[in-house]
Amino acid sequence: MNNSVNDKRAAAAVLAIKAHVIASTPEILGEIDEGPRIMQKIAQSVDLTEAPEDAVCSLVLELMHYCDREKIHWNAEVVSRAWENFRSERTDEVRKR
Repeated sequence: MNNSVNDKRAAAAVLAIKAHVIASTPEILGEIDEGPRIMQKIAQSVDLTEAPEDAVCSLVLELMHYCDREKIHWNAEVVSRAWENFRSERTDEVRKR
């Protein structure tokens, strides 16, 4: 698969995830000017009936392909770092309470 197709699929997966977040968080949509119109345009571009986990899976697959091409070790360099950042964010959130 060429890079252009991969880039488009990754962008579509990111858009789908963001669309799910916006659709499932009405407060976000309420803060956006012309929110309903924007959501309608997104719905025309993205299959919002697709489960959010399917959109995430598509994005992860694209990221794994990217890591493979760039010789980035998925578990050691990406997943472990992501878990560290995630735990750090959660710790910060608990401290703020």
